Amino acid sequence: MKQNEDSIFLVSPDSNWKQLATSEIDAICDLLQDNINSIEHIGSTAIPNIKAKPVIDIMAGVATLEDARTCISILENFGYTNGKTEFVHSILRKAGYEFKK
Repeated sequence: MKQNEDSIFLVSPDSNWKQLATSEIDAICDLLQDNINSIEHIGSTAIPNIKAKPVIDIMAGVATLEDARTCISILENFGYTNGKTEFVHSILRKAGYEFKK
């Protein structure tokens, strides 16, 4: 069956997801330092032993929209792309991942 770019597919659990998320969180924390209040591995890959979309989702909390703008700028320089920005949150992904329109 051919998958199109809007297809969502699940894969078997991968024991590396937690470590991949932890490594990325550590790198993001080093970059953003005091600009964030919290950071978490979220989404289906954060739930052990279930099928999931093979994407590591990470969410960071900030105190102000200005802090969010600063974080976005820093992360873009680190290789993330700003795919969607909404009033209360932004979604960034590492280069190589495409966003649905």
